[in-house]
Amino acid sequence: MISPVTDLSEFTNKANSPVEMKTLVGEEVFDFLDNKENQNQYDQLFEKCPWKTAFQNRDFISTWYRHYKSSYLPILVYSTQGDELIGVLSLAAVKPSSGQVKKFDRVKILGAGHYRAEYQVWLSEPHNSEIFIKSALKSVIELYPKSDIFLRFVPNGDCLDWVELDPFWKKHCIVQSFRRVLIKMTEPEFPKLFTKKEFKNKRNRLKRLEGFEFSKITDLEEFKRVLPDLTDQYDFRQGAMFNKFPFRDAPEMKELLVELFKKNMLHVTVMRDGEEILASIVAVTHKEWAHLGAINTHTPFHGKNSPGFVHFIMLQQMLSEEGFKVFDLTAGGDLYKERMANYHDYVYTLLFTQNQTFKIKRSIRKAVMGMLVKANIRPMSVELNIKRKFYLLKSRMKLWKEKDVVFTAIKKRLAGKKDKPVTLAMEVNTSSDQLPIRKNSLKDNLEFNGGGTTLSKWEYLQEAMRKFETGETSYTWVKDGDLKACVWVSEEEDLGVPVIKDFYIHPSVDNEFNLFINQVAGKIQKKGEKIKAVVPGYDSKLFKILQKAGFESNGAA
Repeated sequence: MISPVTDLSEFTNKANSPVEMKTLVGEEVFDFLDNKENQNQYDQLFEKCPWKTAFQNRDFISTWYRHYKSSYLPILVYSTQGDELIGVLSLAAVKPSSGQVKKFDRVKILGAGHYRAEYQVWLSEPHNSEIFIKSALKSVIELYPKSDIFLRFVPNGDCLDWVELDPFWKKHCIVQSFRRVLIKMTEPEFPKLFTKKEFKNKRNRLKRLEGFEFSKITDLEEFKRVLPDLTDQYDFRQGAMFNKFPFRDAPEMKELLVELFKKNMLHVTVMRDGEEILASIVAVTHKEWAHLGAINTHTPFHGKNSPGFVHFIMLQQMLSEEGFKVFDLTAGGDLYKERMANYHDYVYTLLFTQNQTFKIKRSIRKAVMGMLVKANIRPMSVELNIKRKFYLLKSRMKLWKEKDVVFTAIKKRLAGKKDKPVTLAMEVNTSSDQLPIRKNSLKDNLEFNGGGTTLSKWEYLQEAMRKFETGETSYTWVKDGDLKACVWVSEEEDLGVPVIKDFYIHPSVDNEFNLFINQVAGKIQKKGEKIKAVVPGYDSKLFKILQKAGFESNGAA
């Protein structure tokens, strides 16, 4: 469809070549991007645009549109002057539950790629930039008059000057700056990073592992083989820290990465001890830039040696040797990024809205974030703490339906620090492998969905990550995609044997728990020793369950 725009006259060159702007929606976008001539024109414009990033690359845009078309409606605005493509703005509207984006709905429109695109910006040459983006936005507004349009992290603030200079756009737009963290390989101080004592000590400890290896993955089949482990590590840490599960909530993301790997847009490195992945980084690349925009993981099982930190440093050395000039750690203010950075600049978000109430809310948010930054307080941390409090309140409200859980929680609160744990012991004579029990499985722990405990999923994963990082071992049993049982085992010096300390038992589990705990006992039992478990003194229900499974009281812990 062609959107009537009246202010394109400024585009006209000396030869008065005709200028036309078109707004494409849905399948029209795919037809445009599949056309060979359009592909050539797009690629030429991409190379001319000084603020382009990998996330405006035609391969990235096309691939993202195809894999996320069930959730987003593609919108692409382009302008031609004569036979030449002179501007492209790639957007996507979030589809409602009905699946249909209607003209007069309150529509949320984002830069193509959404959270998978670290930077969202239009393509044009500098002399065409202002008139193109203003005209392109107007054409989208005419199509969806009640839309809110977001561009996340525009990488060049100079191309947003028009917002402050034009009264219409100033009235309806909010521009906010964010500090971006970069590592420039050309800086004189860069090589000193590899000689720091902290890095060398931790790298040397990791290198002592028998199967230690740091390598780049270039084979598609190998990438597909390790990807499930990378996504489990990523979702586990994201779930524990932010209550977010990117790959589980959007299975398309895994498919997107495979396609981008095929198109040679990803730089994939892994650190391993044999088959165990210690750390990984999947970066999105274009020419001399590598962006930390896909996957960044490290195992919780080797926390003392900081495999994630060591991986970052070794990757920087590799990128430098391969000819990259910039490793973009992206905006966000994370402390671990600041530790490694040697350069900073700013990127910008652009919001357009004609809803004044929404604009006031966002303006207040911007002002509060600015005050926090000035006070040296990380806005993301404050926002996360607020979200967590509301999440936990909502989670606690649901618990009132589970009377046993509430009763146990009350007893725990009343017992407080005076509670005296009870040690139980069991002699294991035989052990079977009837249940699919797994040791230290991040994937299994991610299947926790609540029930039978006061812990929310967020709290459970936070606690699980802490336990893994301090050397505890989990044994889990999952059935039908739901965590049915989990126990945590640690070595207790005073007791001289492995001790089961914490239990999770799903309410639906009955006699099968006896089978589960006996299998676990068989796996951890030392020859001639009884298995020991420590139970909180207030938890009479758990005490009875363990007695039924064969444990006997051995006195106070």
